[in-house]
Amino acid sequence: MPTVSRWRSRITHDPLGCRYEPARTSICHPRSARCRRGGSRDLRAGPLKRFLALIALLIGSAIAVLSAAPSAVASDADVVCRFSDKRFTEISGLATSIRHPGVLYLHNDSGDGPYIYAVDATTCKTLATLTIRGASIRDAEAIATGRDEQGNPVIWFADIGDNLDSWPFVAIYEMREPKRVENATVEATSYRFTYGDIPHNAEALLANPAKPQLWVVTKQLAHGSLYRLPVPLRTGVVNIARKIRREGGLVTDGAVSPDGLRYVLRDYDDAYVYAGLPPGRKVATIPLPFQLQGEAITWAPDGRSLLIASERDKRLLRVTLPMSAMSVR
Repeated sequence: MPTVSRWRSRITHDPLGCRYEPARTSICHPRSARCRRGGSRDLRAGPLKRFLALIALLIGSAIAVLSAAPSAVASDADVVCRFSDKRFTEISGLATSIRHPGVLYLHNDSGDGPYIYAVDATTCKTLATLTIRGASIRDAEAIATGRDEQGNPVIWFADIGDNLDSWPFVAIYEMREPKRVENATVEATSYRFTYGDIPHNAEALLANPAKPQLWVVTKQLAHGSLYRLPVPLRTGVVNIARKIRREGGLVTDGAVSPDGLRYVLRDYDDAYVYAGLPPGRKVATIPLPFQLQGEAITWAPDGRSLLIASERDKRLLRVTLPMSAMSVR
C-alpha cells in the first residue's frame, strides 16, 4: 500500500505577502545549530519573493558579464510554443515523460498545491492535471522522471524549497506515470529526507532514468552542493542525503539526459552540461537566453537540445547544444 504524507500545515499570510506557519511540535534539524521553535516565514511568497529574486538575478547577471569570455554570448533559442494556461504563474520545474512521447510535466512554485500539469511539448496545450492524493506541499521546486525497481516509469516531485534553511526535513513524492494522459488523482509514496550537515534550500532534482536513484543540488548565493540520496529511500524515517561535492551558486534546476549519459544544471544565466551521472565531469557551459526568473530545464527527447521555461514568461524555449556538450568521455 503506498504511503502518503500526513503532515498538513496551517498557513496564513502577513502584510508583506509572506507565508507564516504556526508552531509545530518540533522543527529542529538534528544536526543544526540553528534549531528553532515556532513559525517560519516563507520569503518566496508575494512581493518580497519577487524583490529577492530580482536582486539575485541582478547579482548573477553582473558576475556573468564581468567574468564572461569573449565567446560567451547569448545562446540562440527557438520559441517552441507559448503557454496559455492562466494557472502557470510560476513555472519552477520541467520533466520529459518516459511513457508518453511528446508530453512534458511541469509544476508551479510554492502556493499552488499538490498539482502536476501534463502539457503538449510542441503546442504547450495543457493535457491533464494530476493531483497527488493527501500531499501537503510547502515549496515545490523540482520534478523529474525515472523508473522504479520493477522498471515502471515514475514521476518524482520534490518539495525541497527551504529559504530559511530551517526545516527538519523536506519531502520527495514518487508516483507511477499514469497510463493515460487525463485528469486524475494519483497515489504517491512520500519520502522525507534531510542533509548530513544542516538544512538547506534546494531547487534541483536529478533522477537516474533507469533506476530509482536521486541527487539534489542545493541553492545558495555563493555556492551550492551536490547531495546523493540513499538507495533505496525508506518510508517512515528521515533519510539522510550525503554531500558529494561543491557546485556553483544559485542553481535553480537540473535534469539527467534520457540515455543517462550526461546531465545538466542551470542557474539564472547559464546551463552547465556534465558527462556521466552525478558526480560527472563538466564538458560545456551554455549561456542561456535572458529570462526574468529562469527556474526550469529538461532535456528534449532526442538528447541534443534543452527545453527551458521561466516564471512570468509564457515561452517554452529550445536551446540546441554544441558538440562540446555531447562528449561522454
